[in-house]
Amino acid sequence: MSGGLGAHGEQLAAAHLTELGYRVLDRNWRAVPARDGLRGEVDVVAEQGEWVVAVEVKTRSSVRYGHPFESITRARRCVCTVWRRPGRGPTTATPR
Repeated sequence: MSGGLGAHGEQLAAAHLTELGYRVLDRNWRAVPARDGLRGEVDVVAEQGEWVVAVEVKTRSSVRYGHPFESITRARRCVCTVWRRPGRGPTTATPR
């Protein structure tokens, strides 16, 4: 995300995770459709101990266009699993 409200929200989310003791591993990671078979992006990937979390950030000023939870589709969850394929991210943490 290049700027604006969404980028600001992603920055706040990454800072908050860091304050909570997480280590941010990746930001705005995009699956490569031709190679991964999926389209999509993970806003923030972070780890704490053996836990890896994928964070979808929705910064909205209202729910006029839907509740943020509505954007967490099956396809988006699948993109999160692609990040953990061999050679993608750190191998020290276990996806949950």
